[in-house]
Amino acid sequence: METNKDYIIGLDLGAGSVGWAVTDEDYTLLKKSGKHLWGVRLFDEAESAKGRRKFRRQRRSLNKRNWRLHLLRVELKEYVLAEDPDFYNKLKKSSDKREDSNKFTLFNDINYNDKDFYKEFPTIYHLRLALLNEVKAKEFLKRNLYYRFLFLVINDILKNRGHFNSKNIKFTDQGNIAIESIYNEIKDLVNKINIYNDEQETGIEFNYDEIIKKIENPANFNSRLSDPNTLFVKIIKGYKFNFSKLYSTDKEEKIELDLTDEDFDNKMESIVEHREDLESLNLIYSYLKINSILKDSTSISDAKVKVFQNFHENIGKLKQVVREIDQLSKENYYDLIFRDTKEKISLLTRYLSKNKDLSKLSNDYSNRKEFK
Repeated sequence: METNKDYIIGLDLGAGSVGWAVTDEDYTLLKKSGKHLWGVRLFDEAESAKGRRKFRRQRRSLNKRNWRLHLLRVELKEYVLAEDPDFYNKLKKSSDKREDSNKFTLFNDINYNDKDFYKEFPTIYHLRLALLNEVKAKEFLKRNLYYRFLFLVINDILKNRGHFNSKNIKFTDQGNIAIESIYNEIKDLVNKINIYNDEQETGIEFNYDEIIKKIENPANFNSRLSDPNTLFVKIIKGYKFNFSKLYSTDKEEKIELDLTDEDFDNKMESIVEHREDLESLNLIYSYLKINSILKDSTSISDAKVKVFQNFHENIGKLKQVVREIDQLSKENYYDLIFRDTKEKISLLTRYLSKNKDLSKLSNDYSNRKEFK
């Protein structure tokens, strides 16, 4: 083969192979050392990076959270260690279940220990609510407990943080988000999406009035319907959704999201087009969620404490009912139901489902994990 002759290299690129050939300008296959210059190289097909991206997002989230908690320790170190020089070490070892571990891992003051702490504050929300009370906060300060309590509360908030960063949102005197503000946010977003869809001639149009009706009256909402208004309501109610359906009827385009996903903020980073709309949807979902939690309460902690108290009262009633059943039937259903055995759910269903009030009690018992 002449070394100064012009030639052409042809490549056929595939997912798991590369085919190649060398020809002259007339597309005649060339030879070298008596062999035609063509062939193929095979290799393992490339794998999706979706799994690795998930772990990277989780790692970044964990690193950010750990950094926030580290900054908290630094900021409160002087005050916390003044109350108990060994408190951070105790906190680190508090999950140690070894037999030789100390009986009281967090508080072992002369007049205050772990048993007193958990009796006074059954959940972290009880402690959070107590610190909102100025009189109690001053009392904790006198008892040399305030900064340790403050650390535990802020530590919990930073682990499960949220945010409400819209300047247009207004709050009621009771601490709830004004429903008019939420509806204005929905109206602005609906108008924005409709303008885009009209310009792009997608044929998708949202009706603000219909969306509000479905929000205010659950009887008007059927999650199985496929109209745009139902999709919008499903999104802000926390259902899984295909984000692209807001702007396209293309069945092949699919961007699955879930506003209730703990990793949602990281997943949102991959969204480029309509990113602001997605952020608005997330805010609206958050506003509706916070109002559903607060109801007539002045804070999340207040609302959670009320739920706990109601749960506690209902469990007491349920236990009394089961004891009465035991006396009549001469059985020991109480142990079967409240010892976390497999039989408890079927027994609750069998003896309590026929009575609406008792059925409510059994549902509260089944959902008790919220306070574990």
